Amino acid sequence: MPATPPGTPVAAPEDPYAAVRTRSYAGLLLMAAVLGVPVSAVAFGFLALVSELQS
Repeated sequence: MPATPPGTPVAAPEDPYAAVRTRSYAGLLLMAAVLGVPVSAVAFGFLALVSELQS
C-alpha cells in the first residue's frame, strides 16, 4: 500500500534554516548569550575559589 494515495500532491520540504533566519531566533540567541556570560563567569569564579580553598 503506498504512503500517499495516487493523485495527492506531495508537499515540498520546508527550508530547514528558515527558523534560524527569523528575528525572534536572533533575539533568543542574544538573550542566551547575555544570560550565559555571567553564569559562566560565576561558575569559573566558584571553581577558582574551590581550587584555592583546597590548596
